[in-house]
Amino acid sequence: DKTFKPLASRGAHFDYAAFVQGSDEQAKLICSMVTVALNSAKTYYEEKHDKTAFVKSIISDNINGMRMLVDRAVELGHRRIAYIHGQRNSSVTENRIRGFYRAMEQHGLSLPDGYVVSGRYDDFENIRGSLLALLDRPDRPTCILLPDDASYFGALDTLREQGLRVPEDISVAGYDGIRSVRAVRPRLTTIRQDTDAMGRHAALRLIDHIDHPNTAISDSILIPTMLIEGESMAAAAKGL
Repeated sequence: DKTFKPLASRGAHFDYAAFVQGSDEQAKLICSMVTVALNSAKTYYEEKHDKTAFVKSIISDNINGMRMLVDRAVELGHRRIAYIHGQRNSSVTENRIRGFYRAMEQHGLSLPDGYVVSGRYDDFENIRGSLLALLDRPDRPTCILLPDDASYFGALDTLREQGLRVPEDISVAGYDGIRSVRAVRPRLTTIRQDTDAMGRHAALRLIDHIDHPNTAISDSILIPTMLIEGESMAAAAKGL
């Protein structure tokens, strides 16, 4: 609240909302407001100042987030780790995919064809077929990383329909740390994105550019992620 009050005093207003994938409801609203404000300020400064000065990003450390998930899976003895990722239309997805491949390589683990599968965020029906295909493989993965936490609801139901228990028979992890999934059992192991920090940095950057258009810094800011240990990952069966 203290961050956004200065925006109102400077006459900031918002014309529409652009929701951000992978955040809870409150974070979506905050980030959408900030996105609109940043875009409005960006247009103004492109007309008045250097066109490239404002075009920088405040992003979550998705590469390290995926590394932490893979590291945890390997600590539990998993070697057959599959990843269903979101749509490849943003640096968020590309960095998560890159982080997954990099972590697997660092652990010396091979990736069979078909272990990295494309899906969509917030759309389990879209990835249901991919999940079933992974489960039907003779070299079925012992651990599956989902594109986001929202997919866990449908994934858990599908795994139970297939007679598989989480985490006794198969381990699962998500990404985002959304509030709505916390009540589900077994509790999901996931990566929490610090959406509060992302929104705060974006708002402060906007204020800085409004107050100091000729000296404000526009370099990229990388926001750390955190592994949230749940109950959806367990030790891999011996020999797998």
